[in-house]
Amino acid sequence: MTVFVTGASGHLGLTLVRRLLDDGRHVRTLTRYRTSRYLADLSIEFVDGDLRIERSLHSGFEGVEVVYHTAGVISLDPHAWPAMRALNVEGTRTIVSLCQAHHVRRLIHISSLEVFRTDPLTQPLDELRPLVADDVPLPYPRSKVASQRLVERAVARGLDAVILVPSALLGPNDYKLSAANAYILQLARGGLPGLVNGGYDWVDVRDVVAGAVRAEQVATAGATYILSNQWASLRTIASMVEAAGGARSPRFTFPAWMAYLGIGPMRLLASLQGRQSLFTEQSLDAALSSNHHILHDHATADLGYQPRPLAETVADTVDWFEDIGLFTRRRKPLAR
Repeated sequence: MTVFVTGASGHLGLTLVRRLLDDGRHVRTLTRYRTSRYLADLSIEFVDGDLRIERSLHSGFEGVEVVYHTAGVISLDPHAWPAMRALNVEGTRTIVSLCQAHHVRRLIHISSLEVFRTDPLTQPLDELRPLVADDVPLPYPRSKVASQRLVERAVARGLDAVILVPSALLGPNDYKLSAANAYILQLARGGLPGLVNGGYDWVDVRDVVAGAVRAEQVATAGATYILSNQWASLRTIASMVEAAGGARSPRFTFPAWMAYLGIGPMRLLASLQGRQSLFTEQSLDAALSSNHHILHDHATADLGYQPRPLAETVADTVDWFEDIGLFTRRRKPLAR
């Protein structure tokens, strides 16, 4: 049985590929991912093709039984719509069409919490929360809503697909450094002057992969599942990093107004250091106005989804950074 994975070089995609190989599955992905040295030595079949050009992938879909669609452009850049439309929307349109044409047994589509309306923040957020409007200004949620709508319409026409909605991913195998893991790394190195009073719902990438594999096996066609864990403040995460042997947690807390004023200087500092700034207007908005109650009860009931303790995820992430040479401990971690 052949499993096709898009986005195989990304954080979620690579973790998924490794899990599928451990399970004895035959994995196929795009040749362009071969340039990742973390995939080149794995027992994967690489095929030529472009997610934006359907005809280029027909031969690559021969014999495919299951597709995991994890590929996508993730960015808070308000000017990134052209790239997101090309890959997040049109790439999903291609995958849906190929699944239908080749009678793929099941499509697992990875969406994002960004598709859900944030208000009301005082009420728990589950799969019944309405989606944001199709014309929402920020390009990332707009692209993810459009791609999810494509999958939902295909389900209505008979496609067997399941939609998974993870929260902010942490954990190993993130060689491209997502914003969430970059935050962990900067904390571990002692590279942040202070924090803000915000937070997110965080989840271990390995738990999301376990939920995805289980969804392939037992989920009802057309189901949507949130795969989250728990909301934690940026300061709580910093304390977990310190406990794991990272640098001392920043003691200063920026008031919101000061944090927004500091976006420009922090962007300049990051540029001089050759990295991308974690402080943008969009990231601050998200941290300061996130829902504290993201429910994964549906996934727990149907899939047996049980995410691990968040402190364990943070500690494993710090360990992984040290293992690959991005960080050197100067302090012993607290006993786990």
